[in-house]
Amino acid sequence: MRDETEQRVKACLAEGLSNKEISDRIHVSVRMVKWHIGHLLRQRGLYGIADARRLIVCLVQEKIFALTGSAAPPSVSTVPEKPNHAHDAAQL
Repeated sequence: MRDETEQRVKACLAEGLSNKEISDRIHVSVRMVKWHIGHLLRQRGLYGIADARRLIVCLVQEKIFALTGSAAPPSVSTVPEKPNHAHDAAQL
């Protein structure tokens, strides 16, 4: 059940739906939607809003590849590296 709900949340994220819209569509609480999004992020070692945005971009790309039947999409587990701000600060 949890895996099925998580897959539905992923599909809704790929459509660009808000947490409330996802909640209404799949008939779970907004809190449950947030939990699943957090779980998707934690599974991939991602944290914060910037990481969440990158995850959504990857999910959208997967959906586009699936709809067009193109070559294999980039894996969501290979979300682009986030910038090393500590390294940037050391350069100043």
